[in-house]
Order: sequence, then C-alpha cells, then structure tokens
Amino acid sequence: MNNINISLNKTLLSIMRETINKKGYNNVSEYIRDLVRRDLHLEEPSGYPYDYEFLKTLEHESAADLKAGRVKELKSWSDLR
Repeated sequence: MNNINISLNKTLLSIMRETINKKGYNNVSEYIRDLVRRDLHLEEPSGYPYDYEFLKTLEHESAADLKAGRVKELKSWSDLR
C-alpha cells in the first residue's frame, strides 16, 4: 500500500469522523478508499483494477501461514467456535 497526506479544516474533519462512525467504517483509510472507488465508479468487481501481484503475494503468504499452523482452516461454521 502507498500512503498519501491530505489537509482538512477542523469542521470537515469533525464531520468526516462522525460519518465514519455512523456508516461503520473501521478507520479513515477505509472511508477514503471507499470514496475514491465510488467516485471512480470502481464499486463493481469487474471495474476494479486489482493489483494482481499484491493478491498473489497474499495468496502465498496465507498458504505459508496455513502450512506453519499460524492460522486454522475452517471447514464448517462450527469451526468458528
């Protein structure tokens, strides 16, 4: 992931934080990413330019975590307990 910085006045920042809480976003980054996707009309999976190299890295990392026993493979809903 890359980082960017933006400047907001106190009023806008306050309204944004309220909106984040009301709409259930976990953090500012999640909210901003969603705004950008919607503005660029990338809500639909077919329109989103996924970073396939990044996704491949995640796939390899998750397979390694599973093999090393750092995560548990869930085979049914009862495995969540």
